[in-house]
Amino acid sequence: MGFSIDVVADILKFPSPLFPKYKNSIPVGLRYDIPALAQDFDFNIVLPVNRYELKGVVFSSTGYKDQDFFDVTINNVYILNSVYTKELAQQIDLSPIAKFSMPKDVVVFTFHNTSGTSKVIWVDLLLTASSPIQKTSQGVASSTQASPLEYFVAGSDDPQFIDPKSIDTTYWYPGMNMDGVAIRTPFWEGRNDLLSSQHMTDDIVNPSDFYKYLFYFVQKRKSGFENSVFNQTFKAFKTSATKSYSQYIGLDLHGLSTIQLAEIYLSYWLQVPAIIFNSFNRLATSTEIDSVLQYLDFKKFKCLDWIEFSSKSDPDSQGIISGFCIHIGGNDSDKYIKSFIKIDPVCSSLDFSRYLNPRQYYFNAGSTSYVNAIFTDVVEHDPFFKYQTLYLPDNLSFIVTMLHELAHGIDQYYKRLNGKYLAGTSDWLSIAGWDLDYFVKYSEENYPLLLVRQFKSEQDNDYYEPPISNYGCRNPREDFAETYVYYTMYREFVQNEFPKRFQFMQSFVDNFMGSD
Repeated sequence: MGFSIDVVADILKFPSPLFPKYKNSIPVGLRYDIPALAQDFDFNIVLPVNRYELKGVVFSSTGYKDQDFFDVTINNVYILNSVYTKELAQQIDLSPIAKFSMPKDVVVFTFHNTSGTSKVIWVDLLLTASSPIQKTSQGVASSTQASPLEYFVAGSDDPQFIDPKSIDTTYWYPGMNMDGVAIRTPFWEGRNDLLSSQHMTDDIVNPSDFYKYLFYFVQKRKSGFENSVFNQTFKAFKTSATKSYSQYIGLDLHGLSTIQLAEIYLSYWLQVPAIIFNSFNRLATSTEIDSVLQYLDFKKFKCLDWIEFSSKSDPDSQGIISGFCIHIGGNDSDKYIKSFIKIDPVCSSLDFSRYLNPRQYYFNAGSTSYVNAIFTDVVEHDPFFKYQTLYLPDNLSFIVTMLHELAHGIDQYYKRLNGKYLAGTSDWLSIAGWDLDYFVKYSEENYPLLLVRQFKSEQDNDYYEPPISNYGCRNPREDFAETYVYYTMYREFVQNEFPKRFQFMQSFVDNFMGSD
């Protein structure tokens, strides 16, 4: 019995992406030591410059535990999702195959060590490449991966070096002009131009290589970059970040100053560039960063272009300012510029006890300032007394300043998108009884005080809810910012005593901005 072969098919002509297109087969083996920690371990895959097709993954490990699992992502998109480990080695074939290129794309293998036991894992990537890969002194890939942030410190001869001149920092809308100053499109240069237009030249920074890398880092973060080293407190991060990346707990960020590490850490969480001037260098050594982060809803920071910490004053201000949110805009620029927050170190020395001990208040006829408020004399008779906190949060005034100014940024961001302040909507103005045409009738220099004439508990009806604090009576925008601080820090108090404000924050602010 015999047979003959009439057709020999070229497997490379099979349709892509069901089958690989590239001819160069290059399986890559990786080995990782997993410590006895119940946490997720992210490993960035670093390969020579090339275009690749991932056909499959082979996985095996010592110390098998059935609750452990792993993922593979490319640019934060799952290629393998929640694949549980097996007692024997396993191979997962991909169809269609997954394409990526180096160094453009970010390929991450994540091991979820749910069991918290130590082990060695082996990961074989079944790859094809568009071009042959030549052997180098560094090999193709190794278990000692380069830090995903090594570009911050890499020399020009290092594989992870990124030429800062090649980083596209384009951010501002082309052709903008502010008070006669042309706004350049690169982020740092345009930021400096905006500040110059407002005579805030003390806040200008040199667009150094570090700041170009910081902008690049923020864009990566917005695109989904994550690393578990940042899940530590900043106090722990300062130490871990400078350790070798091969220890997993490190990022190889040796040689950076503590201020630069703080700027990277804050920029990671806030997803906007964070700038710390030397005048606020204690921020990198104190506990203020860790204190404030527990109260921040990071999704809200998309309302900002940047945030900075310095002791330079607003040129238009009078007296002491602990922080402010500035919108540099005018004409059509409102469409393209958000706001920035500026925090002064003096904020830590100011009295913000009103947030710890909310009290009822009223104003006598003819009062012209929020400081003229009359408070209850006997706190036990004040229904707010039960909400007095039994503890003093660390760095309370720093936390309050950040939240208060963030609220102004949210308010301005809403105006940028909808043409009016969130605090200028009838839904908000009607809560306290502000004039519904308040921002039409009055200029900022002449905002009238809202005269609350009775303690809240003595009002004949609950149709109006007065501003939570006397400071909120200055104008509807300050009323909004004060409410946001209380809503963030003492939600039960707002929900119970100011339900209309609570509902507004949920319906408008959280729905509009998103919430973590």
